Amino acid sequence: MKSLKIDGLYDSKTISHLLKLGVRRFSFDLRPHSLNFVQHYRVIEILKEIGITADKKFCFHFGNEFSPLIEKFIQDINSDVGITSNDWANGTLSLEFSGRSDFEQMDHFDVPYRWHLISGTNWSVASKAKNLRGIVLPFEMLEDSFEAGTLNSLCMNLHTTFRNINFHLEREWHSNLFATLMDLFDFDDISLPINQDVEICFRNVDSKKLESGIKPFLSINK
Repeated sequence: MKSLKIDGLYDSKTISHLLKLGVRRFSFDLRPHSLNFVQHYRVIEILKEIGITADKKFCFHFGNEFSPLIEKFIQDINSDVGITSNDWANGTLSLEFSGRSDFEQMDHFDVPYRWHLISGTNWSVASKAKNLRGIVLPFEMLEDSFEAGTLNSLCMNLHTTFRNINFHLEREWHSNLFATLMDLFDFDDISLPINQDVEICFRNVDSKKLESGIKPFLSINK
């Protein structure tokens, strides 16, 4: 595991605080039905304020939103924030998709993306996606597989099918990581969400809870 990633951010103050604590990976949720939904224009404002540098990575999480909307978002951050093709190519920026498996359409946006693994997907088709750079694995799925005694085979099949693809772990603050999982997967990062566990009230982050919550993960990375 190389990094900690915080998902569902909606304000620059929290990102600035996280940067001071050593966190360098962040995700914005642009799915309208999400409790952490942040509007397109607001993401641009935050990026301008925080700045794009090689030591920070930003993901933009979409679901099955209208393709022209996603295309417009990419065009706008490129022009308004001064994003270059190198920023996308080197992983400073990437899209993040969940709840879909139409890889031809996801590839159509022509930028790197992470994909949240969902059951029933044809892995052979997924492995051929030209812009797929990472697969997000939900902790609950891995925990169920462990309890069923199938985690080893799942790990082997994933690594065999998706060569040269990073794996990312998505978990909750209260999830209990187990040693076998960390032995089997060399996760590129582990993501934790902004939610009621680290908020004073809805969409109001408690900086003390956030700092206390991430400290164990930052120590792992030292």
